[in-house]
Amino acid sequence: MKLEDFTALRGREPFLLGSADCCLVLADWAVACGHPDGAAHLRGTYQTNAEFIAIAEKRGGLVELVGECAGLAGIPETSKRVCGVIGVVGSTHNPLRQWGAIWNGGAWLVRMREGFIPTHAYCLKMWGPVNG
Repeated sequence: MKLEDFTALRGREPFLLGSADCCLVLADWAVACGHPDGAAHLRGTYQTNAEFIAIAEKRGGLVELVGECAGLAGIPETSKRVCGVIGVVGSTHNPLRQWGAIWNGGAWLVRMREGFIPTHAYCLKMWGPVNG
């Protein structure tokens, strides 16, 4: 599946913590590209930001949580920013200002309530290739 088709489809779906949010959409993208669901163990386990933060903190933070899920999906860490890689972007000092994102070749796409929002935020870590 092409990234633009995925984001057009998933961006129209309602944002729902624990089902369709900025982190689980990374696993959805990986599944759409043929990888196993590395976040299956997280689906439906939280419904609020506080519950999600507790899960991320238990794993050591969002970077570690996304890395765990990427590993379960068989997606290695990378330093090559190519279209379709997944990452965690945002603040190096404030874990509450970090988001899961997908690189579209020009910006990081973060799944928010309004759909996929492009950002040029700092990338903390990346995993890929996802789509190829």
